[in-house]
Amino acid sequence: MTEATAGLDFLHTVEERRIPTFRLDDVAALDCVDLFKIDIQGYEFEVMKNARRTLADTLAVYTEVEFQSVYLGQPLFDRIFALLTEADFILQDIVNQQRLLGKNCHEAMPFLHATRLFWADAGFVKTLGGLTPDRMIRQAAVSHFVFRWFDHAFDMLSACDRAQGSGFSGQYRDLFA
Repeated sequence: MTEATAGLDFLHTVEERRIPTFRLDDVAALDCVDLFKIDIQGYEFEVMKNARRTLADTLAVYTEVEFQSVYLGQPLFDRIFALLTEADFILQDIVNQQRLLGKNCHEAMPFLHATRLFWADAGFVKTLGGLTPDRMIRQAAVSHFVFRWFDHAFDMLSACDRAQGSGFSGQYRDLFA
């Protein structure tokens, strides 16, 4: 734990264990991952750093990100953002934002509304470049059914229409009429 967690009595180390791990790229050969969801208490960056082949074939990533260090040596949002941007993802949404008061404020004025962004969940989607029409449709389905990112689903279907002359975006738009 770090200074950022001061005042959060419920956050404390109960036990430390060594657990054998394997790189995701070494475990399975996946030809296309629709959704890569990860929330492993501060180790997300290390997993993604060692899953570059998997990320290359992934359409969407949903991960917990920290803006203040919870665990010692933990990479923060900026490093995850840079890694995923380098892997051709764009940030689509930040949800479930958790905020807290700074240490001094927590002790002096615990009644204040917390405004300091602590952690959240971030959703990233693969950029359009290089996506086949089939993968555009799959990304639209993930955006619609999993995240309710209707605008992104429409954008993917519109791109598919341009690529293959389909009318999916019009049909999708009509669902909301």
